Amino acid sequence: MYSILTALVLLCSAPSAGTQDSDPQTPDPDPVAVAVLLEERCARCHEPNSGDEKAIKDWPDATDLNATLMIDLMVQPGDPEESDLFITCDEGDMPPEDEVEEPLDVAELALLARWIKDGASLPNPATLERRRAELKAAREGAAPPADTTLKRHFGAKTWLAFTGRLHMTLLHFPVALLVLAGLLSLRSSPPDRLLKSCLGAAAPFACLASISGWILASELTGDMDLHRWLGVACAALSVGALLATLKAWRVWRPLVLLTCVILIAAAHGGGDLVHGEDWLRLPT
Repeated sequence: MYSILTALVLLCSAPSAGTQDSDPQTPDPDPVAVAVLLEERCARCHEPNSGDEKAIKDWPDATDLNATLMIDLMVQPGDPEESDLFITCDEGDMPPEDEVEEPLDVAELALLARWIKDGASLPNPATLERRRAELKAAREGAAPPADTTLKRHFGAKTWLAFTGRLHMTLLHFPVALLVLAGLLSLRSSPPDRLLKSCLGAAAPFACLASISGWILASELTGDMDLHRWLGVACAALSVGALLATLKAWRVWRPLVLLTCVILIAAAHGGGDLVHGEDWLRLPT
């Protein structure tokens, strides 16, 4: 009888294998949780429609875990320390310092590391979609502001952000009018009424496009300094060209043509930012 009781005591007091291996500080490596984490924290830049060409080139789509696993060296199943995704997050390189997003916290890093160490398995698609729907419903139930991205950058001044979003509409007017003015400057001497009218309409639109573009660039990521300053130069030159034609200064024609050259450079730079640097290259 004594031996039976002793055996029962030993069995009850012995830790199970699962208890020995588990770490209460390390979250369970649920692939659905990892997929949601990457979407929530990384997809703002690493997503095909984000507009951040450099981010898309390095990691095209944070919402597609399967495609992420196919990127060379991005995730090395079983070894977080050799996985670029974990390394960049762990060392604080992502998100960049100039981003509003906070770095991954200790629990999030632990979840990511454990998921990679356990083989980096893919989530069940149905479970992932259900989790996305739950998160969306939770966000809508909280009644956030209509545009949280604008709020993040401009606080309550969402009208200022809306002005920046008008850039892609406003820029078409000075592009068309200044190109037409450049063509007219080649045939009219002194400047005629049509040329003056073109510049009179182009100059204010160029200024508005420059201001809205400057605001928009403050919301986006990437190196936009050259494009912004070319836009400012184009706006200033368009005003100068308008004054020169109205007063018939001798430099009116070179000023109009210089404005067109700066305009073309700014427009090409804008195409690079939106479509990528080789957007004019024909497919082979």
